[in-house]
Amino acid sequence: MLWWCWFACTGPSGPGATEGIDPELERALTDAVARGRLLAGAPAASVAVRLADGTEWASADGAETSDVFHIGSITKTFVATLVLQLADEGALGLDDLVSATVPAAPYADRITVRQLLAHSSGLPDYAGQPEILGSLADEHDPWELLDAIDGADLLFEPGTDHFYANTNYVILGLVVDAATGGRWEDLLTERLLGGLPATSVEGAPSVAGHNNGVDATGVFDPSIAGAAGRMVSDATGIERWGARLYDGDVLADDLLADMLTPTAGSLDEAEGYGLGAMVLEVGGDTFVGHSGSIIGFQSRLRYRRSDGTVVATLVNDFLAEADLIDAAVWDVLGTPLP
Repeated sequence: MLWWCWFACTGPSGPGATEGIDPELERALTDAVARGRLLAGAPAASVAVRLADGTEWASADGAETSDVFHIGSITKTFVATLVLQLADEGALGLDDLVSATVPAAPYADRITVRQLLAHSSGLPDYAGQPEILGSLADEHDPWELLDAIDGADLLFEPGTDHFYANTNYVILGLVVDAATGGRWEDLLTERLLGGLPATSVEGAPSVAGHNNGVDATGVFDPSIAGAAGRMVSDATGIERWGARLYDGDVLADDLLADMLTPTAGSLDEAEGYGLGAMVLEVGGDTFVGHSGSIIGFQSRLRYRRSDGTVVATLVNDFLAEADLIDAAVWDVLGTPLP
């Protein structure tokens, strides 16, 4: 999912630990990553896979499998999970008005927490506003980001339609802070990042991002993404997170079902949207996950619900066609993507 207009080389490093993987499948996957990177036009790509039998595999082309990338809006899967956990514990209510915790947020007396999670609030996106585009490299706090839409009208009555806006998740970060008395960054790290050493909220990538092949180092400050997209990870961290989350190891069954049920307003789009999850129907199978784009980087996370196969794809160019790599890998795994 593009963040509007901004937030719109070596050989393969070889596979990671792959005990038990069929050699022919391994060769096909390695070739798919290398071929996909060339087609996508990315300086580097890193891909991690969890097969249906639990076997993990990873490969990178133009990078190492241990390299860390910005993951953009895949951050939303973590933030949504944190919010749903807090709702399960009674720290907040999904159908509470935002005014119960963050009364100064835009339209706080008309929008619920659930609507923020689902992008059905009607709020416009701060990311495309001139004052944001003119200060990408500056450090911003969440309120400065929200100031960019101060006085803007709602796009529709909350709960009646769907419009993807990073504004929603910036506000969710504030909701978590207010409901817990802590920082969402710390709570997310403590609750969700155990066993994912390369995945972090406030870390830095180990590879340079690019925009159409041009080094984008220093073009933006990660604070401008906030709870909507500032996290970093290696591909294996995202693959393991996807497996953990969508296998049902993080959320209660009813909450996971809510997360993965597309809202009515999103059903006429290419991918439906639940509560921090994109939902794609392909050939009678259902894929859940999220995509991400942020200056210099793109990312994809998909989980095939029929058998639990997971693919995480990270590239270091904002304008590269990351879907070409993702599709090449899924083609090998038996599901051609549209």
